[in-house]
Amino acid sequence: STATHTLMGSNGCDSVVTLDLTINNPTTGTDVQTACSSYTWIDGVTYTSSNSIATHTLVGSNGCDSVVTLGLTIIDLDLSVSINGTTLMSNSTVGAYQWIDCSDSTLISGEVSHEFTPVENGTYAVIVTDGMCSDTSACVIVEGIGTPEQTVLIYPNPSNDGFFKLMYSGIIEKIEVFDLAGRLIRTPLYTDKKVDCSNLQSGKYIIRIKTPEKYMFEKIILIK
Repeated sequence: STATHTLMGSNGCDSVVTLDLTINNPTTGTDVQTACSSYTWIDGVTYTSSNSIATHTLVGSNGCDSVVTLGLTIIDLDLSVSINGTTLMSNSTVGAYQWIDCSDSTLISGEVSHEFTPVENGTYAVIVTDGMCSDTSACVIVEGIGTPEQTVLIYPNPSNDGFFKLMYSGIIEKIEVFDLAGRLIRTPLYTDKKVDCSNLQSGKYIIRIKTPEKYMFEKIILIK
């Protein structure tokens, strides 16, 4: 505000101009974020891994550039499950665990370790929680616990028309069909040793067969 310059005015006299200048500087900052699996930032990009180098330029309130750097931490849960015999193991090395019964999505009391050995055949999954993030693994079939010597044979598998023949020497009490997430889809008709799944959409399903002796068999079926 102190610089001056002298010009010749229109009246032939000096015209002294004083500069009144304000310089606005660009600003910078870091946008710190934590997200589960993915995060869509202000640049419109969806990030699926941690990132500390992405930048985006905005116009600040002073009319100058405002450069923002992304400081993103992605919490990516490991939802894979291994099976050894009839023991299930979460492959996640961090977080807390809760095993569930996929047949009705109920929590299994006391089963909060990374390993779980069920006492009966069924489909099971684990909820993994790490900080703000929580998700459920795919359902895993466990069979062969206390089953009799005879087994169930289901054929043809895959089926083109949704009908499956069932070969079992014992008495069948109940048949249920679940999707791969463990949700009950239907209780199909069973006549003349044939299971009717003809009105289901093409895809993979879990068929559960129960006997009066409380034995239970589960198989994956495919409808083309």
